[in-house]
Amino acid sequence: MNVQTGQRLGNFEVELPQPDNVKRDCNRECILETVGKNAKVLAQDLGAVLTIKLSSLTKNKGFSSAAQKSGLPSAFALVFNGFKSEEITRIEEYIVAFSGYKTHRPVRSSMRQTEYWYESESDSARLNRNLRQMLDHLGVKGRVTFAGSNFKVEKIGLR
Repeated sequence: MNVQTGQRLGNFEVELPQPDNVKRDCNRECILETVGKNAKVLAQDLGAVLTIKLSSLTKNKGFSSAAQKSGLPSAFALVFNGFKSEEITRIEEYIVAFSGYKTHRPVRSSMRQTEYWYESESDSARLNRNLRQMLDHLGVKGRVTFAGSNFKVEKIGLR
């Protein structure tokens, strides 16, 4: 749904290709783990489909966000988890170079987690893409998640 206009943008359902059923003697932890695995597959598939559907709406129908219409920057929370301070310094060089960048400020910082308030004229899809590409350029394995206006970038540590 377009929250600006109330317009219905579409829907989609996904099913598990092969459900991962629990064994008869499965305890609570086993059940939670299995449900989590199934939910992860569903969420990834649904997210991919909705991304495609929303992307086509923005390209084909002139759909744009309020920030794009008004020329005002959008605010995001960027949380970097598992990165060393020297990696955060390099990350900061990237985030200020992203297209649409307006300003940022640290909100909280610890040895392995840093959070920024980040303002950009770019939309969330562009920022998501930029963050994923940044990880590639830094040669870091990680995952980028997004909800609302919050991005979480988690480093995947390799032994």
